[in-house]
Amino acid sequence: MKLNSVLQKAFKKTKDKLKKHRKEIGKNLLYLSSLLLIAMIVIGFKLFYPYEFFVALIFLTLILQRIFKLILLSKNTITQSKAFSLIRKISFKYKKTVFLLLFLILLFYVLLKVLPQDNRPFADMNEEKVAELVDTSLDISALDLDYLEITANTLLEGGLLDKDELTADEVLKLHSDWNEFLRAIKQSEDLTDIHRYFGQISYFSTPEAHTKSFFIAYTLYLKKYEMVQKVIARVDNNERVLKSLNEYSEVYGAKNSFYNIQSLLVNRDTLLRRNLGRLYGIFLLKTIDTSDFGEDFNALVRSGNNSHDYLLKNSKQTVKIYTYKLSSDVESGLFNSWFPIQKNVADVMGKIELSTRNETFITREQIADMKPSLQPGDIFVQRRNWHLSNVGIPGFWPHAALYLGTLEEADKFFAPSFPYQGYETYNDLLKNVYPDFYEDYIMRDTKGDQLAVIEGKAPGIILQSLEESATADYLGVLRAKKLENKDILQAVLRAIGNYGKPYDYNFDFETRDELVCSELVYDAYLPSEGKSGLHFDLTISSGRKIVSPNDMVKKFYEERGIVDQELEFVYFIDGNEELKNATPKYENAFMTSWTRSKFSSLQE
Repeated sequence: MKLNSVLQKAFKKTKDKLKKHRKEIGKNLLYLSSLLLIAMIVIGFKLFYPYEFFVALIFLTLILQRIFKLILLSKNTITQSKAFSLIRKISFKYKKTVFLLLFLILLFYVLLKVLPQDNRPFADMNEEKVAELVDTSLDISALDLDYLEITANTLLEGGLLDKDELTADEVLKLHSDWNEFLRAIKQSEDLTDIHRYFGQISYFSTPEAHTKSFFIAYTLYLKKYEMVQKVIARVDNNERVLKSLNEYSEVYGAKNSFYNIQSLLVNRDTLLRRNLGRLYGIFLLKTIDTSDFGEDFNALVRSGNNSHDYLLKNSKQTVKIYTYKLSSDVESGLFNSWFPIQKNVADVMGKIELSTRNETFITREQIADMKPSLQPGDIFVQRRNWHLSNVGIPGFWPHAALYLGTLEEADKFFAPSFPYQGYETYNDLLKNVYPDFYEDYIMRDTKGDQLAVIEGKAPGIILQSLEESATADYLGVLRAKKLENKDILQAVLRAIGNYGKPYDYNFDFETRDELVCSELVYDAYLPSEGKSGLHFDLTISSGRKIVSPNDMVKKFYEERGIVDQELEFVYFIDGNEELKNATPKYENAFMTSWTRSKFSSLQE
């Protein structure tokens, strides 16, 4: 009985202790999760813009403070344990063995990083073929070095890396120059990927081929990072330029090419290879007679030395770049954690209607009456009442679209601008330049209506019939007032070029690889060299520069009647929630519609 009582007390004591720890763990997890969520929201919604990162950093600091406190408590528990005492005694008793073991592990790690074993490009070659490949590569490496330097200098001397604002033409030029630099990097890496296996060429039996192969790989490696560092230093964390350089690149095959190359520059493996390579290069030049290797080899060695000296001399710049990378990693980590939540919430909000009615106010008959007034290039603004997504979009008008007209209508409308770009008709141009779009454009929707409107909706830039797109509660139509037929054609083609792109759940108008509805219209009419357009002022919303559909109507209102008026009224169908119908109205009713509250109880 006595033993049983003791066991019961011990069990109860252990149970109480575990219960207490569970509560403490639960409180800490809740505290840390709440702070992390706040930091994610601050970054995701860009609260306190442009200081959102520093505000988020405050919450991250509080998280680290709590984690550090918990680690100290855990440390005290561990250091007081018998297991820790035993390990410490063994470590002191056999410290030479432990030190040797750690040294061997470090040496194995270094060799694993420096001497790759995943490929054997020289395995099936005799010494003569190896020597021939190395000499050919030596000639190619000189071209690759020049290509790297020329493309990097084009970026550095173009003046675009320093600009806080970029025009449409400047964005295209920057993309072109950056992608050419990426091609130069890729081309140099193709050669480096062969000769980084120089260790497979015997130092003893073929020292010349071994040495040349090493310097081909090492010099191209250094030159690449010298040029990369110069470009990154010039960008100097310029937010506008960074967004442009990190857009999807066909050469790179993904987004964030700038950030990824920046990460490689300051990666510990890169730094290890750079410095160990320097030591091995010195060893080769000391132990092997290179006097007969030729001027091309000597030029390669000089280029490698110059690149190494530059990188060493500018090591402070490397530290600065690493600081930028660290802060961007933290910010992007928070944003990437938050973004799926933002995307899913936006998707759900877009599907929720806070009303039981099934029909919109605008009827097919009213759309048919409006159709003769329309022409390709017209801008639609639309509203569907009681959609939850309206809450998150600034102003009364939450959606915009671009009217293309049917293929037959557009072909006839744009006839005065043809021949154009070597094509006789609009139909021929679409068929040959935009074949995927053309195949979809000539189809009809499920109701048998012809496709005539391009717009941005989840999941991306889509085609719809006029009847489907205009089925709303409110619809306004604006037109570019002073643009020539060819300017409108270019705007329409620009929009068609974006067909199929994903929806931009980040609502960022400074990138073009993903778009929202009003961004599609904004981008289509953005002026550029050889193309007149419309001038929309970007406004800041949640830390992002945007043009909302409501801003477009506001622009029309503010410019109406002045000499430089760019938009003119075409049509307006005004809904009435109380009467449950819609009525065509005149310009005066439309021009002040942007001032209506999106939270009005009757949504009028």
